[in-house]
Amino acid sequence: MHKHKLHCEIDDLKSLYEQKNQEVLQLRGEVKNVHHKCSAQQEQWLKLEMTHRGVIEELEVGVCVCLFLHIV
Repeated sequence: MHKHKLHCEIDDLKSLYEQKNQEVLQLRGEVKNVHHKCSAQQEQWLKLEMTHRGVIEELEVGVCVCLFLHIV
């Protein structure tokens, strides 16, 4: 009888372990998704920053050319 009770407890623990394992895997998946989203967001930021820099450089060149033409 006692042994049977122990077996039940072991089975309960096994199923609990499986359940927790599934939760962990699910969380890992969610973390990966968040990580991918962050990476994508970071790429967008970098592209935006590069575009911003490009625009600023073009403006600076434009201003220099305008000043140069103005001086001449």
